[in-house]
Amino acid sequence: MMKKIISSLLCILIMLCSTVCFAADPIRVELDYAPITFDQDPMIVNDRTMVPVRAIFEAMGASVEWNAETQTVTSRLGNLTVVMVIDNPVMTINGGIKTMDTAPIIRGGRTLVPVRAVSESFGCEVAWDGNKRLVSIFSQDFQKRIETADSFGYVKQLTDGTKKANAAFGLSYFHDYTVKTDTADGTVIEISATSDAGHASLNIRTDLYSGKEEPPTEAYAESVAEGIVTVLSGTLIYAGVTKINGTDFVEITYTAPGIVHGITDMDPETTIYIARKNGVVYTMTYTVHGEVNKDTRSDFGYMIHSMLIA
Repeated sequence: MMKKIISSLLCILIMLCSTVCFAADPIRVELDYAPITFDQDPMIVNDRTMVPVRAIFEAMGASVEWNAETQTVTSRLGNLTVVMVIDNPVMTINGGIKTMDTAPIIRGGRTLVPVRAVSESFGCEVAWDGNKRLVSIFSQDFQKRIETADSFGYVKQLTDGTKKANAAFGLSYFHDYTVKTDTADGTVIEISATSDAGHASLNIRTDLYSGKEEPPTEAYAESVAEGIVTVLSGTLIYAGVTKINGTDFVEITYTAPGIVHGITDMDPETTIYIARKNGVVYTMTYTVHGEVNKDTRSDFGYMIHSMLIA
C-alpha cells in the first residue's frame, strides 16, 4: 500500500514546481556506495577534502596507530603500510615516498587527512561530485564484486487510452538477493534483502508522463522533495539532480518512521530517483529499514547506479 501511495504522490508532485531554499549540504563520503559516519565533519582545505583519519581507514578495514610523540599515523591493510606525519605532505607507502597536495592536520582534537590521497594509497578509485558534495570511494574488492553481477532488461509499450509510450531500461543486479518482476502494484522489478534486524529494497517502475520533458533543476528537485516530506511527515536529508549513465535524475533522500517486515524503525531512510524520457517516468525507490550491513548497502548502491535508460 505504501508503494502505491508514494507512486501516486510522485505522479502529482512531478507536475508541480516551486522554489524552496535549503542550507548548504555537508560533505559526504561513501565507500563502495555505503556512507561513512564521522565524529567530525569533513572539510575542504586547499581545495582538498579532509576527513578524520581513523574513520576513513577503519571503514576500509585497515588498522590505525597514532604516535602522539612524533605525531605520526601508521595504517596497515594486507601487505600495505601507510605512514603520515602531521603538517608533512610526504607519506610513505611500504617505504616508498609519495607527496600529497595537502598535509595531514589536527582540527578539533582529530587528525584530518586528504581523502583522495589516503584512499588511492590502498588502491581505491576516488570520484568527487561537487554538486552533491559527495566523495565516492571504490575499493579493489568491490570492483571485483561487480564482475559477478547479471543483467536485467525491460522493454514495454505503455498505453492509456490514446496515449502510448515505449519504456526501456536495463540494470545490473546480484543473485544474492530476492528478485521479483512485474509485481501486482505495477513495479517492474523489485530487489530485496531481509534479515531479523533489517530490510533493504529497490523498486523500479515505469509510468506514462504527459508533462514537459525539460531537464530537471535543483529548484525542481527541492519542490518535489518538500511535497513528499510534508505529506509523509518525514525529514529531508538531500534533494538535487544526479546523473546516472547519462540521464539526469531527481534524487530525494528522506526519513519517515515506519514498520516493515515487523521491524520498527523511527528513522528509516528512503531515496527516490525520478527521470523522464520519451513520455515515460522512471522511478527508483530505495529503502533501508532497520540494521543493514555495509556489503548490502554497497550492492544496492551499485545496482541503482547501473540503471541505463534507452
